[in-house]
Amino acid sequence: MYNEFYGFSEKPFEITPNPKFLYLTSSHRKAMDAMMKGIESRQGFISITGEVGTGKTTLIYSLLTSLDDKVKTAFIFHTLITFEEFLGSILRELYLEVTGKDKKTLLHQLVEYLLHLGNDEMVAVIIDEAQHLAIETLQELGKLSDLGSLASWRLQIVFVGQPEFENILNSPSLKILNQRIRIRREITTMTAEESRDYIEHRLKLVGSSTSKTFTPKAISVIIKHTKGIPRIINIVCDNALLNGFNESKKKIDEKIIREVIKNLEGPSRWKFRPMRIFRFVKRTHATYRERILSPRQIAVILLFLLGLGGIVSLMFGFLRYGPSNLRSIESMWTSLFHTERPLVTAPQTTTTKTSKVGVRYPPVESPQPDVPPSASSMRISNETRSMESIIVEKGQSIKSLAEQYYGRSNITIADLILDSNPEITNAHLISVNQKIRMPKITEGSLIVQSSDRTYKINVGTFWSPKFAKLYRSEPSLRGKEIEIVARKATPKQTWYRVVVGKFDSEDEVLKVISILKDRKLLPLFTADPKLQ
Repeated sequence: MYNEFYGFSEKPFEITPNPKFLYLTSSHRKAMDAMMKGIESRQGFISITGEVGTGKTTLIYSLLTSLDDKVKTAFIFHTLITFEEFLGSILRELYLEVTGKDKKTLLHQLVEYLLHLGNDEMVAVIIDEAQHLAIETLQELGKLSDLGSLASWRLQIVFVGQPEFENILNSPSLKILNQRIRIRREITTMTAEESRDYIEHRLKLVGSSTSKTFTPKAISVIIKHTKGIPRIINIVCDNALLNGFNESKKKIDEKIIREVIKNLEGPSRWKFRPMRIFRFVKRTHATYRERILSPRQIAVILLFLLGLGGIVSLMFGFLRYGPSNLRSIESMWTSLFHTERPLVTAPQTTTTKTSKVGVRYPPVESPQPDVPPSASSMRISNETRSMESIIVEKGQSIKSLAEQYYGRSNITIADLILDSNPEITNAHLISVNQKIRMPKITEGSLIVQSSDRTYKINVGTFWSPKFAKLYRSEPSLRGKEIEIVARKATPKQTWYRVVVGKFDSEDEVLKVISILKDRKLLPLFTADPKLQ
């Protein structure tokens, strides 16, 4: 939204974990080294803890992409499960077919897999949000060292959780597991100097700097408020850039930061003081008669004051922005009567037309013939803006809509649909009569253009970050950077988008897309590729 305005190649303060933006403080580096060396030296159990928002999950994603191919990984992030469900998740992460549901069968299948690994191979199970694991599950995990010397030697378990996980481990019922954890590290919040470096680090990665984007006072206010927690820094900076973009300010000042903080903190935290009720007293000799305003009168007065405040806000906005921004003022007026509202109102650029889904549409546009660069550029920039909208009918889901509209469905197509419908926060939850925008599916849909006139390819979206390995070994992508961008698609599911770049020209990027398409490495045009 604001990238072009500030000259960013991409958003610098996304909340979703992205290894590309990993900033290693001293404690982050120690935690990363502990996980890498602990797994490589087969220490068995490792514990990494840190407060909410300190970058633990981003560190996990970086670990998953840094481990040697001989380390098979299972990433478990949904931890409110039984031990049997936990074992099933490990097997599925290892691309094994789960053949049973009872503990004995599942353990036998895991042991068989471990025993058939090569002497230099192993399995690393990385568990995020470990503090949510049930005591019974933790007790069973502590017994995995008893599977046999060879099987336990090839199984490494990394717990990553909040500080209370260590308190849980100290309970008497987990004495065995606690004694078997050989490596423990804590990720601490950042110092003021590290917070400054963190902001500078992220801005440099998108082609900017702190001095170009924030005033020194603004940075000081951010550091003071966020207390060294990366996630809060991201939230404050991202919202500040949105506000600055809305106000056409190239540099974020202290005022914008304080407005953002005020909005994020919500209504005033002052204690409520009952409103004094006015009493009208009429003296009649020695007798006093009191009248107190009725609840209906009080409600009418409050509604009148609310309406008056709305009119004042509207007039102030009109005087400030002038008639040219009347639509923004109308949005401001509308937002007064909603309990939830965004910090800024983003301009809508997508044009759509609505139709009921009753007929089959062409699933994929045929490949475009070779065209001059200028025409190619127009096609890439315009094709993603034009899309159709359809109305959800009873019993339909994103999957069924994709199958009916495109003739097929997979996670990459679903991810592009979510991109076109940012109001959908749960990929499994859409409503009857809801309008869903359906993007065109073409080769240009995979092209990401940066502000520095370079290009990247969104090769696909997957259930696991391990699919990035497919593209690291692809000859046509040799020397290109592989990025993994995580997306919380549902409360219980995270999707992983793999982005490859950079490419210097449109011709180069289209040529590579054609190669990947022929090799069936683009899920948008074929079935999801499988790891060998």
